[in-house]
Amino acid sequence: MKRSLLILFLLGYASLVSAQVSDFNEYESLDMKVGVETTFEMLPLSSASRVEFVTANLSFFPGKSEATEVLMLTPKASPLAEISKEGGLFYKWMRPEAQKFEFGFEGLIRVTSGLAQVKEKGEFPLVDSFEEYTSGTEFIDITPEIRRRAAEIAEGEEDAFVVAFKVAEWVEKNVEYDLSTLTADVVKPSSWVLANRKGVCDELTNLFISMMRSLGVPARFVSGVAYTNLGGKWGPHGWAEVYLDGRWVPFDVTYGQFGWIDPTHVRMKVAADSGDASIKYVWRAFDAKFSANEVEISGDLSSRGDLVGRHAEIVVKPLVEDVGPGSFVPVEVSVKNLEGVYLPEKLVVTKAPELVEENVKFVLLRPGETRKVYWTVRIPERASEGVRYATLFEVEDVFHTAGSANVTYLWKGDGVSREEAAGLVETEGDRRVLKQGLVVECHAPDYAFSYEKVGVVCEVRNTGNIIQEVEVCLKDACNPVEVSIAEKKEVRFEVGGLKLGVNRLEVVAENEDLAVGDAFLVNVLSDPDLVITNFNIPEVVAYSENFNLSFIMSVKAPVENVSIKVNEEGVVFLPRLEGSKRVVVSTFGNEYVKRKSANVTIGFSDRNGKGYEFSRVVPVRVEKVPLLVRLVMWLRLV
Repeated sequence: MKRSLLILFLLGYASLVSAQVSDFNEYESLDMKVGVETTFEMLPLSSASRVEFVTANLSFFPGKSEATEVLMLTPKASPLAEISKEGGLFYKWMRPEAQKFEFGFEGLIRVTSGLAQVKEKGEFPLVDSFEEYTSGTEFIDITPEIRRRAAEIAEGEEDAFVVAFKVAEWVEKNVEYDLSTLTADVVKPSSWVLANRKGVCDELTNLFISMMRSLGVPARFVSGVAYTNLGGKWGPHGWAEVYLDGRWVPFDVTYGQFGWIDPTHVRMKVAADSGDASIKYVWRAFDAKFSANEVEISGDLSSRGDLVGRHAEIVVKPLVEDVGPGSFVPVEVSVKNLEGVYLPEKLVVTKAPELVEENVKFVLLRPGETRKVYWTVRIPERASEGVRYATLFEVEDVFHTAGSANVTYLWKGDGVSREEAAGLVETEGDRRVLKQGLVVECHAPDYAFSYEKVGVVCEVRNTGNIIQEVEVCLKDACNPVEVSIAEKKEVRFEVGGLKLGVNRLEVVAENEDLAVGDAFLVNVLSDPDLVITNFNIPEVVAYSENFNLSFIMSVKAPVENVSIKVNEEGVVFLPRLEGSKRVVVSTFGNEYVKRKSANVTIGFSDRNGKGYEFSRVVPVRVEKVPLLVRLVMWLRLV
């Protein structure tokens, strides 16, 4: 009997990287030369032109940080300037005669690579955060569209690092890096980037920061210098830092580095907004024109540090072997975190037969954790009889740890459809835990008048990790409200028909799964309730002497434009009265011989401008009236 000949040989695999790109991810540190230089002019407009002084504050400047050490820094300026460090490099020229000015610096910077030392799960949503780095700005704006997209990505997550990783991955996958936006006059805001799904490094970073801030997680913009394979050089670059586990953790969405950055990144400036100026000029001049030029940034490698050790162990295993031509083969890639901190991994398939999906996957590993990811490859349609084929599948992470295995097939092997291949993949259970949570805080005036409606303002804050739709109700009035993760929304009511006295009101926000509320008191008054107490007047007053009439005015609600008259004559005006106030009025005894009483009239208005009047008559007894006065009074009565 003729036996079949079994031949094993390696198929030429398809390389998924067109050329080996240079990077420095495997180095513990790099020493780099960096430089910044720029010029400006102070041009005279007449023979009388003069310049008193010019200052330039250069905030694009390397400083010491957890990963950065300044080994050498040499400022320079022409003409010579006074140079100091005041939040950067501060240059000052006094009464300069030059028209053109040059300044900048040269430095030698050591950047240490390494994973962020995040060991514990960060709370999400956050309870407290920095207002400066969670609010929208000019270019890092927060719109309802940004808020909703971010919430959809973060829904069900309880770990802030996982949320940041997923948001960064979404931006990297869904927003195209497009150099054409560099032709625009200014950087586009995050809302534009989300709508158009394209941008450069600053714009991708802006959108990532906007999404994180919309979720209540502090994030800030970093500008600096980094190496790029486009031209193989160092140039200006922008990335983000997110506050996780008590430290600022870098995220470079453009480079696909989520939770770490390679040591080519030199941090120069951190800011709340990407549009913050790197140089601020101040000058005092007469009949002169100021003109600033572009900043030139340079960088070059000086020396390399040691190689880093392995962060992960990668094992590759095809889930089926010796399949038939044209089959689909699922390949399992198991990644184990060898570190005691979070490990953000970017896995790249570098060699494989035909892939049916993109060759890049991102995965975040907790300390010591093992995760599995899968790719599916398609076997060629043709095979020769009696031949067993083997083709290489290789995957590598960004730190250049690799794993590989052979995918085998036979001309008589069983065929595997795409659907069958998908059924062989071990589906990871849903790690998300959906949590609802709302806080309702309401505020109303301490008092209201019976003739007006009471304005109630409620803040509904989402403390859960899902988008929540609720009905917010006060008595019979209800408002539907959608509140995104970490979002605060204001709901307003106007309530009428309350009874006089203290009313207890309750606002309730509810849906099918929860009901929360807030109760508060409103005191309803018919008027400001002005009263006069402690009237003090002498029992007897002398005809020819002055005396003081005093009393205490009290109100339950503040009043305005208080006019006090005694016997129809204005004596006191108060622009505002709140609580109690003692009033003293000086008057004359001779005015009361015939009148025999003091008529006190108080006019005032409430906060709405409604007027009121209060009167009180107080008897006044006058003695020591001269004989002539008494005679005149008697004659008039006869």
